[in-house]
Amino acid sequence: MRVLLLIWITSTVSLLGLAQTPWNVGVVVLKDNRVIVGDVHYKSDVLLTRIGGEITVYPAHLVSSFRFYDAKENINRHYLSLRNPSFIFPVLDFYEVVTWGEVSVVRRDNYPLLSNSRNEDEYTYFSWYENELISLKKFRSHIYPHLAEQYPLQIKQLLTSQNLNPNHLPDAIRIVKFYNQQVHARISIAAL
Repeated sequence: MRVLLLIWITSTVSLLGLAQTPWNVGVVVLKDNRVIVGDVHYKSDVLLTRIGGEITVYPAHLVSSFRFYDAKENINRHYLSLRNPSFIFPVLDFYEVVTWGEVSVVRRDNYPLLSNSRNEDEYTYFSWYENELISLKKFRSHIYPHLAEQYPLQIKQLLTSQNLNPNHLPDAIRIVKFYNQQVHARISIAAL
C-alpha cells in the first residue's frame, strides 16, 4: 500500500510540474530528418515536445537540432546535438548556438538545473569547426591560427583597432563573428 501511495504522489508531483512547465512553440529536427512542429520545453538536457496534449521526451541521440523562441529572454534559441568531447566513447549532448558560420560558437550549460539568469562563467564555450568541438579556452592555439592565415590583414586590423585579445572569451567570439562575415562577403562577391 505504501508503494502505491508513493507512486501516486510521485506521479501527481510530476504532472503538476509539467502543468507549470513553460512551453514555447518550436521545431525539432530528428536524426532521421523528420521534422516536428509543436510546443517545446528544454531543461536539464531533456527535450520535451507537446502536440495535441501528448508529451514526448527526446534524448540528444535522437535529435539533430531544435529551435524555439524564448519569450522570457526575447531571443530565438537554437540547439545542436553534438558529440561531447569530454568522453572517450560517443555521447551526444545539446549545445546552444551562439554564432553561426564556417566557424560556429556553441555553449553548454554547466548548471542545467538552475533557472536563474546566467553569466558567461556558467557555460562552457566551444568552437564547432570542421565537425569538431574545441573548447574556446584553446581558441588561441587551435582556431585562431587558421582564421589569421585566411585573413591576416583584416584580422590583425580588427585586433588592433578594437584592442581584442584572442585569449579573452568575448573577444574570441567577436573574432569568430568577424571571420564569418569575411567568409560570407567573399562567397557573396564570388557569386556575382
